Order: sequence, then structure tokens, then C-alpha cells
Amino acid sequence: MKEIIQYFNEVCINELLKVSENLYRDPSKFAEYIEELKETLNKLGVEIIKETLEEMDMAIKNSVKRKMNWHVEKKDCEKDLITTLGTVSFMKTLYVSKEKNEDGKFEMCYLLDKVMGFEENQRLTEDAMVKVYEEAVQTSYRRGGESVNESDSISKTAVKDMLHKTKFPEIIPEEPEKKKVDYLYIDADEDHYALQFQEKKGDLEVSENGRKKNGAITKLVYVYEGVAPEAPGSKRNKLINTKYFCSGCDESNKEFWARIRRYVYTAYDMEGIKNLIIDLGGVLINLTRNRCIEAFENLGVENIREQITNNYQHKDLFERLELGTISVEQFRDDIRALSGKPLTDEQIDTAWIAMLGDVPENKLRLLLELRERYNTMLLSNTNELHWKWSEDTYFSYQGLCAQDFFHKIYLSYELHMLKPNADIFEYVLKDSNLLAEETMLIDDASVNCRAAELLGMKSYMPQQREDWSHLFK
Repeated sequence: MKEIIQYFNEVCINELLKVSENLYRDPSKFAEYIEELKETLNKLGVEIIKETLEEMDMAIKNSVKRKMNWHVEKKDCEKDLITTLGTVSFMKTLYVSKEKNEDGKFEMCYLLDKVMGFEENQRLTEDAMVKVYEEAVQTSYRRGGESVNESDSISKTAVKDMLHKTKFPEIIPEEPEKKKVDYLYIDADEDHYALQFQEKKGDLEVSENGRKKNGAITKLVYVYEGVAPEAPGSKRNKLINTKYFCSGCDESNKEFWARIRRYVYTAYDMEGIKNLIIDLGGVLINLTRNRCIEAFENLGVENIREQITNNYQHKDLFERLELGTISVEQFRDDIRALSGKPLTDEQIDTAWIAMLGDVPENKLRLLLELRERYNTMLLSNTNELHWKWSEDTYFSYQGLCAQDFFHKIYLSYELHMLKPNADIFEYVLKDSNLLAEETMLIDDASVNCRAAELLGMKSYMPQQREDWSHLFK
């Protein structure tokens, strides 16, 4: 800090004395005095930041650990960093790793950036970003860029890009225990907002009615526990413990509602749930549909993509197989007929089983834990080939079998019923003597979840490859 002390003694003291003298000459100029004082202190702050960053860079350079793992590539690289105090111009060192990374390349970076948590080519510090964002969302991109500090500004285009690239983390309330409520309300709405032109007015798309699409819609949802008077005797009500959600620019409807579901099941108690009905494919087993489709296409099976769809519903031949109305042998014969080739049983089975990916070990451990806490059932639209493979491949974990993970197993090809039809859910509830209001379905198909909810059950639809263990923490 020697340089800072020297700078303060040689520069700042003199400037502060001048500022004070100006006020003594004309006490009415107190506002000017405040501005001059702020400017002097900001300059001091910039110098302190500069020296601090350079001292940290030197400490890294002299570090034994650094010398073991990194070579100095280039010294004294001048960089600018915009802060709310002003722009800090400082020197830092560029390094190259002594060992290759996973990509087989030598990594090159500024170690100071790693220590400070700076992103590559970061121009603004977090305090400056916050100031820009606060102004931009209230007024405009231009004024946001102008508000960064007293002397610097960034373009409205840069502000726009910063905002659009920003990923806002999901906020889950930190509570020692999940809340217990009789009712939970979820209201949904939307809002319309104007879009700024990219470069010129003519670059906007034109809708079917000939008007420019200069607006967008964002989804708004709020979750609350009810209403209460704003004050004793007041006729106006307020919402109780409200949590607001707003859909992001690049967020799909499915992702948006999944985020709301995660909040609800994380923040609120599931004490009323005693029974879990868990799906197989997409929930436990990661599915690889495209790999299956390509395998059949390579065998010469035509129109296979029309047979296996991405809405979790198999059609025609595959549907009949999962419904159990045809045997495995008949299925194989029909595949041969579709291909026009004398395919072997092994070729057909291998192609069909290619749909099944892996089961993460943590999900198998979770199933064993849940079996101790809940009445757990497996309910799957599946077929004999897939199920036998799953039994032998996935549920042999630690010498166990499928029956060790669930209290009961319900398979569509054995029941001759398919989700989302109500009859299969009604059968499971009756066969296992379950109350719908005490039962939750975990299924990756929205149609299945809706069908279960119509019968009074709760449901949760995990995203692809989601670790849904957070529901039970």
C-alpha cells in the first residue's frame, strides 16, 4: 500500500485542501463542494483498486503453487475494468498451464481473473452491472449505460446484450421446515411488452395481418397461501406469503411450469402423500429414442418415426405390443414384414432395446429410501422385451431384484391397459387400496399427469434426466 499512501499524500491532500478552500470562499456553493469531494474520493478509490489488483497479481506470480502448474506467458498486460467509482486501468499477467487439459490443449488464462471470479473479457464489475441493470429496467438501455459511473458509459446495445444473456438463479426460500398449509393457490396471467428495434424499423417481422411484430408476451404466475385483510377492519385484502414467477426470454412453457412445480414441492410439506406411483422410462431410465429409430432404419424398417413418436405415445405396432394384444413373436414377424428382410430375433430385439439408456445409481438408491418411507408402486407403459431387459440390467443393483425396489409393479402389457387412460390408474388405486388424495404420480408425460390429477391425485413431471430427489428432502 506504499504507493497509495504516497498518492494520498502527494495528490489527494492537496486536492481536498483546494476543495475546502473553495467552500470557504463561497459557502453558498455547497452542492459544488459535494461533487468535487466525490470526484476526489472516487479517484482515490480507483487508485486503491488498481494497486490492490496489481498486488494480488504479483502475489499469484510469486506463489509456489503457481510456479508448479503455470508458466508466465506475458507480463504487464494492460486491462480496463469499469467500476461505479470509475475505470480502473491496471496490469496483470497472462499464464499458460504446464499440463494439457481434457481436450489435449494447454490452457491459457489470467489467473487473477480466476481468483477474483471475473469472466473472460469481463469489462464491468458486479457493482457496475447492478447499477446499469437497475436503471435499464426502469427507464431504457441508453440511460442504463450512462448510469455506470460519473465519467464512463457503455452503449445501449451492450446493455441490451448483457440483460438478454443474464441467467437469473431460481430462488428457493430457506426454511428450516417445509410449510404445512390446507390450501395453496396458483394464479396465472400474462403481460405484453414492446420490443426495441434491432437496427432499423424495417427489420421487424410482419404478422399475417400485415402489422409489425413489435411486442412480446411473458407469462406471470404467483403462488400464495390465501388472503388476509391489509389491516384490522380493512376491506382491502393482501396475499399471504406470495412467490412470483416470470417466464424468461428463452424459457419454454414446459420449463417454466417445471420451475414452479419444483418450488411448490420444495417449499411445502408433502405430509399428506403416503403413496408414490413412479414411471419407468424417462423417470428412472434415461431414454434414447433417436438411437432406437436409427437402429430400426438401418434394418430397413420404413416409417419407423411415425411409429415411435416423441409425445411419449407409441403407435400402431408398438402400441399393441405395450398393450399386450400381440406376442413378442408376432411383433418380430411384423417387423420383418415392414423391413422386407429375414431379420433375426437378435437384430430386432437389439434395435428395440436401443431405446433404453441408463439408470443413474443415485436414483436406485433413492428408490430404496423411498420404499422405507412411502408405499411405492411402479406403473409403466412397457412391453415384455423392455421389461425383461430392465429387470436383468438395471434392477440387479447390489444383488437385488425389481421387487426389492417397489411394493407393487404394474406393467401395461400384463394389464392390457395404457396410460393416460383412466382405467389403468383406477385399477392401481383399487388393487393397492390407495386413496387418490394421498397418492402422487411421478411421470415424464404431461398427459399422464393431467389424467392422474383428474382422479384427485397429485403429480410431478420431471424434466429429461432430472434428479427429482429434491421432492423428498
